[in-house]
Amino acid sequence: MDLLYFDFDHGRERLLFVSCDEPALAVRFRLESGPDPTYDQELEHEPVDVSTVTAETRCDTREEFAAFCCAFASAMRDTPFRLQDPAKPAFTSRPHAQLDLSRLGPTGIPPATLRARVPRSILDALLPEGHLPPSLAALR
Repeated sequence: MDLLYFDFDHGRERLLFVSCDEPALAVRFRLESGPDPTYDQELEHEPVDVSTVTAETRCDTREEFAAFCCAFASAMRDTPFRLQDPAKPAFTSRPHAQLDLSRLGPTGIPPATLRARVPRSILDALLPEGHLPPSLAALR
């Protein structure tokens, strides 16, 4: 399962790609950040400098994998990022509540007790220190 989150803030475009690899029990993150060419018309026809942060977390069990994916998706509701609707044109968001993760299986492990964590490099690039919502801070 692949998810795309996006955020546009004062001329900055941030894209968070999350790949949930169930067979490998791994969640891969790629966060791209750069100037938003649609915000500044001078950039519209110029190459933009994009910074990229990549990281991965691994889970020990299928149950932990399911719980981690669901906890992360739920925590993203408390951030300024919107969830891309894959069935619609680029940057069309869909409500986080419409994301169905039930196929992952039971998710009864509380986020704070998970061994898997969102990599620090991703958290630092996602939100400024001190601005992590409690739901996401539980996964650091």
